[in-house]
Amino acid sequence: MTQYTTNISSTKVELLAIRYRINHAIHLPNVNCIIITDTILGARQIVDILIHPYQLYSIMISENLKKFFNKNPNNIIKFWDCPDSVK
Repeated sequence: MTQYTTNISSTKVELLAIRYRINHAIHLPNVNCIIITDTILGARQIVDILIHPYQLYSIMISENLKKFFNKNPNNIIKFWDCPDSVK
């Protein structure tokens, strides 16, 4: 039996979800605003130009955002902070 184990962090899951949603949104007609509703720490990784463990995901997201903004220069993206837990 061969096993494969991988470590999936919450940041990785957030970036994968953001990537999926942006990729979906850019292919829908008449979408001119994308709202990212995740923790700011996770969403901040999208625009982080420093080297970090999830940089590949950030690059893929940035490529999709480039397509989104090239479609219409009036397109916008908004970030809404949704903390992981309520205190």
